[in-house]
Amino acid sequence: MKLITQLFYRLTVTREKRVLLENFFSLSFLQIANYLFPLFSFPYLVRVLGPEKFGLIAFATALMGYFNILVDYGFNLSATKDIAINKADKRKISIIFNSVMIIKLSLVVLSFIILSGLVIFVQIFRSERLLYIYSFVCVIGTALFPTWFFQGIEKMKYITVLSLLSKMIFTVLIFGFVKKPDDYLFVPLINSIGLLITGIWSIYIVNSSFNIKFLLPRYNDLFDQVKEGFYVFVSTMSISFYTTSNVFLLGLFTNNVITGYYAAAERIIRILQQMIVPVTQSVYPHINTLFLASKQSGLRFLKKLVLLIGLPLIIICSIVFCLSPFLVHLILGVKYQASIGVLRILSFIPFVVFISQAFGSQLLIPLGFKKIFSYSIVFPAIFHMSALIIYVPKFGAVGAAIIVLITEIVIATSRMLSIRIFHKEVWKGLLYAAE
Repeated sequence: MKLITQLFYRLTVTREKRVLLENFFSLSFLQIANYLFPLFSFPYLVRVLGPEKFGLIAFATALMGYFNILVDYGFNLSATKDIAINKADKRKISIIFNSVMIIKLSLVVLSFIILSGLVIFVQIFRSERLLYIYSFVCVIGTALFPTWFFQGIEKMKYITVLSLLSKMIFTVLIFGFVKKPDDYLFVPLINSIGLLITGIWSIYIVNSSFNIKFLLPRYNDLFDQVKEGFYVFVSTMSISFYTTSNVFLLGLFTNNVITGYYAAAERIIRILQQMIVPVTQSVYPHINTLFLASKQSGLRFLKKLVLLIGLPLIIICSIVFCLSPFLVHLILGVKYQASIGVLRILSFIPFVVFISQAFGSQLLIPLGFKKIFSYSIVFPAIFHMSALIIYVPKFGAVGAAIIVLITEIVIATSRMLSIRIFHKEVWKGLLYAAE
């Protein structure tokens, strides 16, 4: 009996590692594509459109970012965890899936009502109403795409295949339709087409491949999902104050050219930051499972993760800092000279964000410390918004970049200090996990 138990344990561990590696490599392949496709489309777009039109598109994208946050409502973390815990129960995950999708689609309708009010009554939006309407279709496509479901059942290959399809459609059509600055409306329209196709296809896959039935959930099921995702939603909305709001407030308080300088530099950093996405997305359901079985196992895994990813990442960030002038001239072109200083300030953001996520979504959320997770974002976010409103009109893109870096450092530090002060046993367990 003991031999059978040991054999079963080894097989289980082997299978878990195999699933984890499969998910990691699926998402890694996707991130490689995230590098390759922008290598063609992004430098082409910033040169063809110029800082002004690129800044205008970035401003519209930032506005849609708010709607995406509202529609997601934190489900990419809360629903992923729920699916991961209940993935053996088909009926339960069907209820979760339908509850989340009904809430998300209801929030899409609410978002469109808000957007309609803006394009009808506010001049800055009314003057470019087609841009915002085309951009909003991206929100619909993103809402339909159940990333949280595929993450929860640990089938990331579907995310990879469908996302690649969307990027291929975008890249091919961009070169065919965007030839001059006046073609800027094609950018959100093409992006929307790709996201809408993959969103509809993903719903078909969920129904046909995983036998998830479409049913009307009970009120209690809907309420449970709203309640479960609330703290994550508050945190995510707060995160938008120091991510999406940077471009949005620059667009409101300065002009499209300055917004374009900042958005172009930030886009380079976002591409770099995508390096850690395969890690955080693939390990999130796995680390939830580990913490559910044993706190020590989860802490041991997290410590290895921080060391394995953090050290190489800080080296890469240092290289970006040193090569900022070269990277701006290579990727953006000579019109974006003002983006060099912004890129240097933002160059260490990927490392700081990784540490913040390691102590946040990979530790505080799985252990159920949702309030600390929220508070670690809400108060820095309030500071961030206040600082942006005061300093962006005077210091422009550079001022926004400095405030972003300070805010990210404060969030990462507050999470570590909160664990060190209020949960000493977790802090000690993390320090000595590998011993």
